[in-house]
Formats: sequence, structure tokens, C-alpha cells
Amino acid sequence: MELQLLLLLNFVSVMLFWVFQKPGRNTETLFFINSVAIIFIAGVYSFSIFMLLAYLLNKYNNLYNNTKRTKLKKVTLGCIFFVFIIACFSLFNKSRSFVIYGDVEFLLSTIGSSYILFKSISYILDTMQRKVESTRFVDVANYILFFPTYLNGPMYRFDEFSRQMSRPKTIKYNRAVYKISIGLFKILLISKAFQTYSDYQGIDWIVSEQVRFLLSLVFYYIYLYANFSGFCDIAIGFGAMLGFKVPENFNNPFFATNIADFWRKWHITLSRVLLDSIFTPLKNTLNFLYTKNFHFEKMDKWFLLFIQSSCYLITFIISGFWHGSAQHFIVWGIWHGTGLSIRRIYRTIFDVEGSLQNKPVIYSKAYGLSCWFITFVFVTLGWALFKYPLDILQEIFL
Repeated sequence: MELQLLLLLNFVSVMLFWVFQKPGRNTETLFFINSVAIIFIAGVYSFSIFMLLAYLLNKYNNLYNNTKRTKLKKVTLGCIFFVFIIACFSLFNKSRSFVIYGDVEFLLSTIGSSYILFKSISYILDTMQRKVESTRFVDVANYILFFPTYLNGPMYRFDEFSRQMSRPKTIKYNRAVYKISIGLFKILLISKAFQTYSDYQGIDWIVSEQVRFLLSLVFYYIYLYANFSGFCDIAIGFGAMLGFKVPENFNNPFFATNIADFWRKWHITLSRVLLDSIFTPLKNTLNFLYTKNFHFEKMDKWFLLFIQSSCYLITFIISGFWHGSAQHFIVWGIWHGTGLSIRRIYRTIFDVEGSLQNKPVIYSKAYGLSCWFITFVFVTLGWALFKYPLDILQEIFL
């Protein structure tokens, strides 16, 4: 799907929503518009799977909230639904639909369904934590199929979406036009300008292949940010046209001063889902098992550090697999999980911020600058693992 066609689809969908919306009937109107848009993008086969998924998610929520099963049985039920979601994800990947963003081709099944996968998991966990009350099928369907964010996010929680669904719509035209304009500027100008040089073969004025490769990673970082954040800005803009406040997904990631700060600025909504759905539950479970089995009231500092480091690695291995099943995505996840673990260990051993309090300002400025540089280099090198298969990296450097 070309950018022009994507814009046309969003614009027509918004126009239809404005025409057919009625007081008290916005939910049903949005469901109709979402259904038409997703059928056009993904096809009837994929849409049918999503409808089945929405029905069963809603059924699970009502069973969980309206029955007196024990907590263990409810958790088991949640695990069964989790397995079913993975099965739906696998079925959807059998589709052969493609979407094209400029000159970059993505398999649609690994983009749109990836967001639906995490939104579904988030919905199950929120249900188990009593954050989601009894819902209707149409509410869940609108949540997972909201067409402006279907392909590229940003992601959001069900309670955030449902609150906006139930209240009167206030359309912020200025914000919508601004975000769409910024998104188009990033995609059509910045992204296009750096796209050729984002591959080391496009840099022909440098002789050394290794130097060309490293320089291309910087250009790829800029290209990826402009392209990805641009589409997110467009999604935020069209969401605003429907009266929804879609969360921001980027916040100046180039200025991150450590790897944790980077993930607070890059793909913010994915980071939040990873934290809430994987890292925190995993860490709490391991902490509970440790204190229960060893009868410790207070966990040892170093063992706690080991648990947190392990959770970082597991979380980002899952994140890498979510981006793609190829080995280099898994290694990219290990790269970031290791970086977060090292930072955590460093902060536990050294209290650099405290030692700089009584030093001249220039010391803290120099420290901040060095942290920024190390973070920028670390993230930039990581994009090599994200973009290139491991055999290509071996050919370049070995």
C-alpha cells in the first residue's frame, strides 16, 4: 500500500465516521468503519480471525469478572487464551497481503498482527489485574482494530481507549493537521533523503567497506526514526480527527543519556507494554518464588540484581522475536537486554551522580556528554544487528 493510498484510506474513513456518527452510537459507527478499513487492508480471511479473537477476548473478560472460580483456575484460563492468541497470530501469518511504504516492503501479517498480539496480551493481563470491567464485543473489536494505529501503532491500553470511546468526541483540528504535516515532512523529506545512504552500498565515496558500513548505521538510525515516527505522527493526527488522543511514541531518542532513557524515548508505547506485560510480572514472580522457597523476608541485593538482569534479557529476547523470527532480531534483543543489565549493575556499584554533587558543573556536563556519546554509539551499533542478517555481518568484518 503506497503512502498516498494509506492517506486516502484514513481520510475516507474519517469522513465516513463524521457523516454517520450519532449521539450514543459512536461505538457502532466506529466498528463499521474499522471493519471496512481492515478488510480493505488485510482481507476478509484476516478480518475473520480478528473478529474471532475479539469475541473470545470479550468472552474471557466476562467469564473472569462474573464467575466465582478460584484464582488458579482464572490464571489457567488466561494462559489458555494466551495460547489461543499465539495460534491466531500464526494463522494470520499465512496470509499473503503486502504493504509497501515508499520503497520499503513489509509483510503485512508481521506488522499489523504484531500490534494486535501485544494489545490482546495486555487486555488479558489487565483483566487478570481487575483493571478492565465487563465489556462488550464491539468495544474489544474497536480496541484491537482501531484503523489509524493498525499498521504502525502507537499501542495503548484498553482502559485508555475505552474511556475515550465512551465520552463525547472533541475533535482537535489544529493538532490533527500539525501531526499529519509533521509526519509527511519526516517521511517525504528526511526519510527519503537518508534512505539511499542507510545501506552501506549506497555510500560510494568512501573506500573502506568497514567505514562505509559504520557511517551507514548513523544514516539508518536517522532514516528509521524519520520513517517510523512519521507514520506514528500520521496515526496520531487521524486519531485526533476521530476525537481520540493517541499516545506519543517518540520523544527525541537521539538525546538519550543511557540505554534505559533511550527506551523511554524510542517506541514509548512498546516499551510500556514490555514493562507492564513481561518485565514486571516476571520480576515479581521470581521475587516471590525466591522469598517463599528460601524464607527470606528481604532479598539479597546481588540476587535481586541477578533477577533484574535476567528479566531484562528475557524481555528483550521476546521483543526481538516480536520484530522478527530471524536470528539477528534475537541477537539485537540480547544486545539491548545486556546493555540494560550492564547499566543496572553499574548504577548498583557506582554512585556517580552522588559523587558529582560537590564537583564543579563542568564535571557533570562532561559526564552527561560522555553518557550521551556512549548511548548513541551503543544504539547505533545495535541497528546493525537489527537490519542485517548475521552472515552479512560476518562477511563485512571477518
